[in-house]
Amino acid sequence: MLSWGDPASPPVLLLHGLSSNAWMWERFAQDAAGTYHLVAMDARGHGDSSAPPDGYDPRTMLADVLAVLYAFGLEKVAVIGHSMGGRIAAQLAAEHPERVGRLVVVDIGVDVEQEGRDRIRGALSGAPEKFPTRDDARKHIARMRPRYPADEVERRVEHALRLLPDGYYGWKYDQRAVLRIFDLSKEVPMGPLAGKVRCPTLLLRGELSDLISAAGAARTAELMGAELATVTGGGHSLISEQPEQFAAIVLNFLQPWSAAPTR
Repeated sequence: MLSWGDPASPPVLLLHGLSSNAWMWERFAQDAAGTYHLVAMDARGHGDSSAPPDGYDPRTMLADVLAVLYAFGLEKVAVIGHSMGGRIAAQLAAEHPERVGRLVVVDIGVDVEQEGRDRIRGALSGAPEKFPTRDDARKHIARMRPRYPADEVERRVEHALRLLPDGYYGWKYDQRAVLRIFDLSKEVPMGPLAGKVRCPTLLLRGELSDLISAAGAARTAELMGAELATVTGGGHSLISEQPEQFAAIVLNFLQPWSAAPTR
């Protein structure tokens, strides 16, 4: 669990995507922490959270989010979620509308492109489990994320790896867990959720995304009653690929929340 900013400021909950962790929001926090209290959690099976044998279905993962809100004493928040986190954020807004003041959903929608699903599942199932050195991991990350700026590659090297007992470096996520999340996500389809969202919502799509098409984003935005924005030059990982553009768009949307009650 990470937090940035003054706890007396309006709260914003940050939900990362599959195989990532709370540190993915560090660059955004540099722009936002002066105005908001940012809370970023590691989903179960990710980062520094535990990896229990089960509980990777959407409803249990939503219960984890509600537990975090309770632990921080946050009655109502703005929520930003990327991919897996965007699906959970939409579920929170749809099923607990009293808890969400504004919603940002990043590169996920009601129509997910099979090409993108196949790429992500292949990358997850085919990723090396460990690396002899951090430099080997760095080269792998740079090869798999060619649009990442150098500082984002370094952030992932610093915060997405753990030193193993054998001296190798492994990922800070449980591969079995992330594949279960991926496969169980269909248990709570995005379509019915989208139609139940009532708070002000922004849907962000990466121009080069292979997971959600321009048409799919437009349909999702229509169902959610959302503003739709495109991050130019960004793919599915647009938050890391185009951090300045992402921050500018999101902070402009969040501006009304800057005057919200802090709890």
